[in-house]
Amino acid sequence: MSVFPRKEYLQPSALYISLKISLQRFHAPFSQLTTKQRRIVQREVQKEYDLQQKILNTAEAKQVRVDKHAVNQAVTSIRNRYPDRQSFDTDLRNNGLTSTTLQQALTEELMAEQVLVRVAEGAPPVTDKKIKAYYQANKDFFCTQEERFARHILITINPAFPENSPANAQKRLTSIQRQLKKEPARFPNLAAHYSECPSALKKGELGRVGRGALFSQLEDSLFQLAEGEISGIVTTEMGLHLLFCEKIWPAESLSLHEARHRIQTALEKKHRRTHQKNWLMDLMDESPA
Repeated sequence: MSVFPRKEYLQPSALYISLKISLQRFHAPFSQLTTKQRRIVQREVQKEYDLQQKILNTAEAKQVRVDKHAVNQAVTSIRNRYPDRQSFDTDLRNNGLTSTTLQQALTEELMAEQVLVRVAEGAPPVTDKKIKAYYQANKDFFCTQEERFARHILITINPAFPENSPANAQKRLTSIQRQLKKEPARFPNLAAHYSECPSALKKGELGRVGRGALFSQLEDSLFQLAEGEISGIVTTEMGLHLLFCEKIWPAESLSLHEARHRIQTALEKKHRRTHQKNWLMDLMDESPA
């Protein structure tokens, strides 16, 4: 690892970061990279290591502690990526690390992560005014689309089989359609008996569907039906269909009260990310001590 220009990049954390980035970017340890790949890794290591050390030197870092169990779990997670313990130890050694220095590096990484979590938790609270403003600006987002519980009967078209020729398929489904006009309630049983779709095992059930879930021809037909109504014969690339609209759930708009928790959660996440990002930018702008 003497290829690093400054001796601090030979610290366990920097060596671990180089191994991590090498595996993430090039799926190989640093020792096996080409000269060009090593230069790429070096630049990323320098950025990540320098930032990590700045984080660890903040006042916030003095307020966090890393649980030894968490470090052991992190070590185990890395070791499990290798086929055996020998391969793991060899890779560490080739990257200038030992089990002990890996633990040290992971402790610093976990500590830096905890600092960032702590910083994010210090974000300003979400006010009622912001929740209301977000709701007013995004009302369409809080609308539920219309959904329908549908069943269908499919007769496939296959000229190789006489009973499934286009003419015979049409004739068979027309016969089923006539039966259903007299007794619509028989649709589930007739679907189980006649449909050539796997959904026949569930009496033709397509389930509760919204727009965009079905072939466009089926969707157009289904969303024109009244509750309890059966469609005409619909043709798709799968074959010929009859549709049954069993139940309709109309589109609805959530009130501010109903949407409040969802908005607050989303804004809190955004505030935490922004607060953390600004804190990091200020930290990176600070002159070295």
